[in-house]
Amino acid sequence: MSARLRLDLKHLTRTISNARPLCEAAAAKGVILGPGDCFGRPSHLRIGFGACTEGFDDALALTAEAVRESLAVAS
Repeated sequence: MSARLRLDLKHLTRTISNARPLCEAAAAKGVILGPGDCFGRPSHLRIGFGACTEGFDDALALTAEAVRESLAVAS
């Protein structure tokens, strides 16, 4: 991962009770996240990554964009 790109969410002051809409928003951008309701934790999500680092920075940026948009809609 590039040192210039970070998905820093610690400044968020509220939680998402259902991560599925966020995961769907990320999927619409081409990033697949595992919604927490699939494993009994609806407010969580899973980020999968493997040995391939190509495109990871872009996927992280798109994920951050989906998080920001989901929080804006939920407000």
